[in-house]
Amino acid sequence: MFVARMQQPSIVFTNFTFYEPVTSITDFLICIFCSVLAFKLLKIRSTYWSIFYFLLAISALLGAFGHALFAYKDNILKLYSRIMMVFATLFAIFASTILLNKIFIKVTSFILSIFLFAAAIYFLLKTNDFEVVKWYNAIGFVFFISVIQIFNIYKKKEGSKLILGGIIIIIIAGIIHSMGISFNVWFNKNEIAHSLSIIALLIIYKGIFISTTNEESKYETI
Repeated sequence: MFVARMQQPSIVFTNFTFYEPVTSITDFLICIFCSVLAFKLLKIRSTYWSIFYFLLAISALLGAFGHALFAYKDNILKLYSRIMMVFATLFAIFASTILLNKIFIKVTSFILSIFLFAAAIYFLLKTNDFEVVKWYNAIGFVFFISVIQIFNIYKKKEGSKLILGGIIIIIIAGIIHSMGISFNVWFNKNEIAHSLSIIALLIIYKGIFISTTNEESKYETI
């Protein structure tokens, strides 16, 4: 393993060039996994989390084409992909914020999350820089979602440990991507981050499923 900022080789079919093929494939995998998980969460009426996974699926699909069709990094499809990712994180924040009991804290969290979202969209439209997404996700997942899940763990709410565990893996994936850690030219920082993200999203889904179904069973017994 080594640290590097490397460009993945392309594959050429006659006159068509397939840029960053492995990165594109792992993005397609994220799209498939997120689509399936979104439908599963929709069935158990976990609306915000379901939207989170749907938006991530769209983001990954756009990202896959952005990697595959363009030789340069910050293209228009990448911009749309990044915007969808920012929207997805906003709904993950909403999904956690609605669990707060105190109205003042809940409303304040909503307002702050909207302000953070608006700032991220502004800087994305201005720069189309993935660093904006990484900073936005770091703030959203660490200072909003993780804090709320830690309180839920303290309250012994089922599923929160898994959600927090998945978030920790996402943070690790972000660190690996930022450091440019790669195994080789065909499995670089993008593929490592994507692979870890799939694992993390599956773990988070499991936590959401447990949390949602347990809450529903409590209401059924009242």
